Amino acid sequence: MNTQWIKLTLSSSFLTLSIAAAQTPSFEGVGTMNPAAGFYSDVAGISGDGQYVIGRSISSYDSFAHFDAYRWNRSTGFLDLGAFVPDQASYNGSVVFGHSAGPLQWTAAQGIVPIPIPGGPSPTGYFTAISSDGSAASGNEYTTPIRWTAAGGPVDLGPMPTYTTIDFGIPRQHQYEAGYTHDISGDGQVIVGTAGFVDMTGAPRSAAFRWTTGTGAVDLGALPGQENSRTEAFLISADGKAIVGTSGVEVFRWTQQTGMMDLGFSNGGSMSSSNIPIDISGDGSVLLTSSSIWDSTHGLRSLTDFLHKEHGLNLSGWSNLSAVAMSDSGTTIVGNGIDPQGFTEGWIAAIPEPGTAFLMMIGVLMLGVLLYPRRAAR
Repeated sequence: MNTQWIKLTLSSSFLTLSIAAAQTPSFEGVGTMNPAAGFYSDVAGISGDGQYVIGRSISSYDSFAHFDAYRWNRSTGFLDLGAFVPDQASYNGSVVFGHSAGPLQWTAAQGIVPIPIPGGPSPTGYFTAISSDGSAASGNEYTTPIRWTAAGGPVDLGPMPTYTTIDFGIPRQHQYEAGYTHDISGDGQVIVGTAGFVDMTGAPRSAAFRWTTGTGAVDLGALPGQENSRTEAFLISADGKAIVGTSGVEVFRWTQQTGMMDLGFSNGGSMSSSNIPIDISGDGSVLLTSSSIWDSTHGLRSLTDFLHKEHGLNLSGWSNLSAVAMSDSGTTIVGNGIDPQGFTEGWIAAIPEPGTAFLMMIGVLMLGVLLYPRRAAR
């Protein structure tokens, strides 16, 4: 038996699997949809699997520039979706939610389909996030938070949490006057958002809430020392286990196991909009802001340092980089910037998944060990 051939086959297979598991680091602009009409593209989001980018680009020019929504993939390039503003894509990119005169949905089979919400399609009603398969969404109609499903349409989330005030020495229970959704879990069963009211002094107050059909809207509380400040929940991981928001000037991460934890983004100082998380990985371990990225191991670091210094990506000629979203794995990030030619252009960055470099090293070592000639036993 040719054992050397077997060793080569096994080791080569392992190395191939190791390389396949690794994502080659890359940074590139998505280009423009119709170069003859002009150069412009912006990115609005990315599918959960990291394969499809959505945004807007110039589709035509006839004394005025016309912009259409697009879906972009490295292999297929641009697909013109029509004249609307895209907001969210499903996990595999087959469903895109957006808005024009009102909220709408795009699929390859049906094209653009308006989605009625309370009061009918109107600028006052909008969706804030969609589930992984696009069959459920969180949204708002004026100050009424809603959950929409393809099967049942829009449904009011119901009463918002209550709060207590001390009036003339007597504790009194009140209900928050308004509610706003911000995000929905991958299975569409958990929604997070903000309940608010204006107190007697005219100051806005708010509470972060977590909603399910079983519990209704539940107040998540506030960080220590921030009980009288605004607390809001902006993001929930696809697995529904981690919630991220702000409490006063601090960013928090909440799970049922840990409760509300201060992530230290502001270090006790002021909170800038560029440090407020705009996306969360599927398991809640990675957070993205427009200018930085966070995980529990490395903490908060700038986006450009993460892309260039940590992963060696060539950003030469690019400026004003601003992240918009990332894939569920946290290994593909998209955003907007000014490209080397001075045009506004969307970009996509691929980052190796932690541990894949180690896998490749093991594959190479195994190849060497198996192929190393040994003296036959006597």
